[in-house]
Amino acid sequence: YHLLNWIDENGAMVTANTIVKVTSGHELKAEWAANETTPYTVRHYQQNIESDSYTQYGKDVKYGKTDTDTIALANTYEGFTSKEFSQKKIGGDGLTVVEIYYDRNSYTVNWISEGETYKTEQVKYGASIQPPTEKPTKLGYVFKAWSGFNEGAVMGIIQQDFTATWTPATDTAYTVNHIREDLNGEYTILEKVTEKGTTGEHTLASPKTYNGFTADIDYAQVEIKADGSSVVSIFYNRNSYDIAWIANNIN
Repeated sequence: YHLLNWIDENGAMVTANTIVKVTSGHELKAEWAANETTPYTVRHYQQNIESDSYTQYGKDVKYGKTDTDTIALANTYEGFTSKEFSQKKIGGDGLTVVEIYYDRNSYTVNWISEGETYKTEQVKYGASIQPPTEKPTKLGYVFKAWSGFNEGAVMGIIQQDFTATWTPATDTAYTVNHIREDLNGEYTILEKVTEKGTTGEHTLASPKTYNGFTADIDYAQVEIKADGSSVVSIFYNRNSYDIAWIANNIN
């Protein structure tokens, strides 16, 4: 406050030029006016990443009329939302403080595998984004990486989607059927051999050696399917041999 006037018993204003005749004690009352520019402080606290506690981020010094309400305003911070707060009466000592707290927003992170959400989570603004501990699986393939994700990435203010990428497995199974000709001209599977190769590439099947049989070289290699269902069939024709019956060295 600041002194406005001195007032006598009759309510009259007394100034330096006022002449007062007194025969006894004379009492004057001070008349005060509220300061229009009394300072007060607005402190801003942002929620921490690791916990729900808050750390002071900044402060503003404002001015207002003593004994009236403050007019504190929340600031705008990317990734934060201000909580409700109350105005206070401005104290004449200039020590009035209004505290405004800001919650840290969380945003969605989706980890996508084969068009479906493998994992979804809410991550606080500014927090480190960590990929799932368990990697997704895909038949016939080996997990490679999360497309769009980089080590050290932190959460921004928009949703993040990361997609699993794959490398063809080099140990995908396929079957080689070795089929031999019977005496009646029909064919019977003699052996089913499991081989391994790279998904999406062609098989590398090769014929075996069976006494009395010749492999048909027209068999076809096929693409190795991720589910291990690829089959190569190799046919073996039964050989024929001449028999000579010899009597007295005459055929």
